[in-house]
Amino acid sequence: MSNVVNRITPYLQDCREDTIVFIPEFIETAMFPVALMNVIPLTPLEYGELETSLEVTAEGTVARFHMSAFSEQGYDYADIQHRREDFNHPIRGQAMYLEEGVEKSVDEIASLFAEGIILIFEMNA
Repeated sequence: MSNVVNRITPYLQDCREDTIVFIPEFIETAMFPVALMNVIPLTPLEYGELETSLEVTAEGTVARFHMSAFSEQGYDYADIQHRREDFNHPIRGQAMYLEEGVEKSVDEIASLFAEGIILIFEMNA
């Protein structure tokens, strides 16, 4: 059994016949490290507030990724850093960092789901 399957198993429920339900905790727990690995290298870096602020929440089968970092003036500059393509990031990072990082994660996240589905069929064979 692969390491990925071992991580997936606790987050599967209703494994009867051909019914598979991935509970929200699986989406948060399995998807977060994959997205983190792909988002952080693209995240603008000056003091490190952005790279420590990645969060994922799940509602049903929808996962939402969010980063936030508030300035002393009270505005969330994570979104500004994300959208402004004209900003210069001399240390590291780029515009659209969250979107591109999550997109880079899609194939690996799909693999996690596929391995979980295969495991269920093996358990029910």
